[in-house]
Amino acid sequence: MGVSKVVYDGSTLIDLTGDSVTADMLEKGATAHNAAGEQIVGTLEVSDFVVTATIGASTSTGAYSATVDKTFSEIFEAHSSGRRVIAKLSGIIFTLSMIDDAGSGMCVFTTVYNITQIAALTYSLTYNGSSWIIYQYNTPTALKNPNSLTINFGGTTVVYDGSEAKAINIDVVNVYSGSGEPAADLGSDDDIYLDMG
Repeated sequence: MGVSKVVYDGSTLIDLTGDSVTADMLEKGATAHNAAGEQIVGTLEVSDFVVTATIGASTSTGAYSATVDKTFSEIFEAHSSGRRVIAKLSGIIFTLSMIDDAGSGMCVFTTVYNITQIAALTYSLTYNGSSWIIYQYNTPTALKNPNSLTINFGGTTVVYDGSEAKAINIDVVNVYSGSGEPAADLGSDDDIYLDMG
């Protein structure tokens, strides 16, 4: 027998009597206590809601038309019920990244695919209220600067232009404090001055 209410010295410490949770409302395997204070184990099997998309013809803007096997209403209902909504297109999985909460008919699925050292291809499957469109974006993973930064320090020269990550190791023996003396024993609160001239 479970305990649904605990009162101590006239004060209610725990009160489950008004709870409405039942086993069929909990995801399978999750545990909780019902209004009677009895432990229950969830029985609800939650599965992904899968939208299968097919690519169509290219548009004048360079995007592609698409068709899907679900209506917007079905997608919205699945999302509202707490199911994970995904879309599949030629083996690529898109996750639902935006849906109109008012249910007026707009949603966006996105994915990042084919990541390289130069760029990542980002795709979106978008419903604009009347048709489905696939957009492709080239998202750069490196942003080269037309003007490079050259750092000379302790006999080492490092050139940084944004095309790749660079690390600079500064030996504190070669750093000078504002007094002109070597600051080999710098603390975390000491000021460091670099002569950039």
